[in-house]
Amino acid sequence: MYIFAMIDRQVLSLLIGGIKSDLKLGDFQAGLLLGPAFGIFYVIGGPIFGYMLDRFARKRILAVGVGLWSLANMACGLASSFTHLFLARMLVGAGEASIAPGSYGLIGDSFPRKRFGLAISVFAIGGTLGGGLALVLGGWLLHLFADGVPFIPLLDGLRPWQLVLIATGAPGVVLIAIILAIRDPRPANAAGAKPRVTMRELLPFIRSRRAFLICHFTAFCATGMVAYSLAAWSPEHMARTFGWGRPQIGAYLGIGTMASSIVSHLLSGALVDHLYARGVRDAVFRVFITMQLIALPVMATCYFYSSPYAFVAGYTVLHLLVVPFSGLSATSLQLVTPSAFRSSISGLFMAVLGLVGLSIGPTMVGFVTQYVIGDEARLGLSITLVGSTGMIVAIAMMVIGLRYLRQADDELTRHAPVEAAPAVH
Repeated sequence: MYIFAMIDRQVLSLLIGGIKSDLKLGDFQAGLLLGPAFGIFYVIGGPIFGYMLDRFARKRILAVGVGLWSLANMACGLASSFTHLFLARMLVGAGEASIAPGSYGLIGDSFPRKRFGLAISVFAIGGTLGGGLALVLGGWLLHLFADGVPFIPLLDGLRPWQLVLIATGAPGVVLIAIILAIRDPRPANAAGAKPRVTMRELLPFIRSRRAFLICHFTAFCATGMVAYSLAAWSPEHMARTFGWGRPQIGAYLGIGTMASSIVSHLLSGALVDHLYARGVRDAVFRVFITMQLIALPVMATCYFYSSPYAFVAGYTVLHLLVVPFSGLSATSLQLVTPSAFRSSISGLFMAVLGLVGLSIGPTMVGFVTQYVIGDEARLGLSITLVGSTGMIVAIAMMVIGLRYLRQADDELTRHAPVEAAPAVH
């Protein structure tokens, strides 16, 4: 599910050059499509889906989300104007807002706390694999659809980027049957007739963890701004700087993305579990602070490399060090949140992440390029400025938040020293 969602979310970054040309857009408008168009309803939908997932049957709510984003992505392929494409991308964001809170809730109810790091990291691999496949598959489909599809009358006359969006959205509809067939580890009487959680119960919990949540949300949303900016604009940077074709860019960046994602998620998740099992209660923050300190000099130099192959290598290293934010942010939330609130808290975090990471990050890069620097050829400088700023903010907030993470973990441990988890079948 997460793989297909990320393909639909990220494939636009490879297609943005053709979209700009056909719809006569500037970098700022392109940034709006890559960021707020998706992020607005992602922000709105996150808390709504999270609250519903804690109250009602999770499988059905997830199935609705999958169907919505898949059909909306196909509608993007029929867009003939900026407004049409913007509105369709909003619905993609609305549907995908169901994934994280629903999936993290399922994982949280399926594994013991000492295994959350690796379990969530394995799930996060699906997302980053989807991001890599979006580039590889998107490039291949662009080549395949270069001359259109005259043998399909309904699609004849559409541009290659439109056909790619339709093709990547269609398989998601099949996922609905698979989702409805999975087993929900939550007891049958935990949702349905009696609400599992109410706002009267949720708000006091948020207030009791506010120091930790402020540091967590700020740090990981700043990192999200970095990650989504890199994913959204790096293919375009390669096209402008090195003159590579989109299929070639997709192949190189996609393979680097997938390889680094598997390694980084598995290693970071396993390391967090190892440290946490040995009493390091702030292991998530400590591991990620170290990774960001290593990544910062790479971020400051990578987009000035003169060789495309050096850039691909640098981008792969950068991706390896930044991308675990998705798994580690979820791990730390699950570790300090009672089962009853997990989907709601995850939905709230995904809403803030959508606003800062998905919406502001890519848009800020386009704004700086078009209105501050005023030179599309210097896109790499804009990415560097936005990315470096986000990393510095993330490091600072995690250093501040170390003690609050320990306090939040101790608080949950005192009230629920043993949190049983059902067997995973």
